[in-house]
Amino acid sequence: MKKMFIYSRTAYGMLLLFLTINLACTGCAEDYNDIHEYNSSAAAENTGEASLDMTQTMTEQNARKEAFMTDEQKELLKNLFNDDEAIEQGILEPWELEILNKYNAGADYLSEKYPGSELEIISCERMSYAKQYDAFYFCQKGNSDAVYEIRIIADDSDDSKYQITDNYYSSLIHKEYEKMVEDAVSGSFPVIDVNAVFDSFLDDEYKPESLIAMMMSGEVELNPRITICIDIDRLDHGSFASNTDEIHDLLRIAGIRGYCILIFCEGGSSDTYLHRQSFYI
Repeated sequence: MKKMFIYSRTAYGMLLLFLTINLACTGCAEDYNDIHEYNSSAAAENTGEASLDMTQTMTEQNARKEAFMTDEQKELLKNLFNDDEAIEQGILEPWELEILNKYNAGADYLSEKYPGSELEIISCERMSYAKQYDAFYFCQKGNSDAVYEIRIIADDSDDSKYQITDNYYSSLIHKEYEKMVEDAVSGSFPVIDVNAVFDSFLDDEYKPESLIAMMMSGEVELNPRITICIDIDRLDHGSFASNTDEIHDLLRIAGIRGYCILIFCEGGSSDTYLHRQSFYI
């Protein structure tokens, strides 16, 4: 009997110990769950705040903005974007506003580089994979037959600044240059016509009044395309080859530079020619 009592006390003690350990583990588990729930809640709250901040930033970046525009600017944007109603109200998407800003920068550039010239921007072709610039086309007011181009790209160091070039200077210097070419050749050859085309784009560092002198001195390379038509009916000496060599020398001595296309025509017209030769000078 005594032995059974001892076993009973031992069993009772072990039961108490088991219950104590179980309660302790349960408490730890509850504490762990409380901590886990707290951390999960805090993480969710932080994630929510971060998501809200990101959403707010994206919303601010993509938000429409009010802009004052002339009727001409509105028409240009309508031709580029399918957003007529908002554009008419002056409420622009960020990419529409970017084009408007470049339009204004281009207009300011033209007025500063060519004071006194009445120029107006008439259309735009947006940047693409084929060309890494926005092209704005412009002309003299009332003369849309001769259209010129401004090329605008964002500055690498500052997106709010632009690098701008144009080819309008060609309209201001080509006649003078054609006269210089004709004067160099016409003393020895019967010239029907001379045409000079300047395709290079220049920024506002180069002023039209000094471009020809700079080109002839080699300070700037423009490489105009020069076409000279010679009347073969009034040409009484030499072969095509010898005449071409002589004309080349005359142009070189006069300081003419560019890619020259020499055409020997008949009947006093540049529409009909017997021989064509080209060379660089």
